[in-house]
Amino acid sequence: MSIQDETDTAGLQVYGDPDNEPAVGTPEHALWLVHWHVAYEEENQLEQLARLYADDIVWEIHFPFDTPRFEGKEGVLNNYRGLLSVIPDLGGPLLRCYATADSVFLDQLVSYTTVIPPGAPKEGLLASDMLPEGRTMHGHLLHDFKIREGLIAEEIAFFVPEKITDPTSWVRARPPR
Repeated sequence: MSIQDETDTAGLQVYGDPDNEPAVGTPEHALWLVHWHVAYEEENQLEQLARLYADDIVWEIHFPFDTPRFEGKEGVLNNYRGLLSVIPDLGGPLLRCYATADSVFLDQLVSYTTVIPPGAPKEGLLASDMLPEGRTMHGHLLHDFKIREGLIAEEIAFFVPEKITDPTSWVRARPPR
């Protein structure tokens, strides 16, 4: 994922050196983790991303009508592998960012176009029909990161589409519970 115009004006400090880690247990450390999380959301940098995660990390994304959840470092990284291969252009401007020692909140305007490569496995987010081939989406991507013992322990994301006129046109509704 990319954040356009990477400055600290929206609250996400730009850390140019991944080895210059602030003291654990501070808001600056939480921001450092999230900065590098965003920077490492690239197919060829997932090993670096793994270093920022607690072994029991939980990642879930709230889309309209569906909420897939991934648990454990390998489950989350496998989901990112699939996700990054189908929405390589995900990005947009950061609107706001807030941090405490154990939490970081991001609000970002994003857009992406789904490109499903031949032979891509229908697992993770691809299994839920939330990323149909060729669909361009725009909206807010909100992230709530929880930090525990100097690592990202939870990443909860919410995608709020700019406009949904017919939600069944791009996502299969979840059956009633």
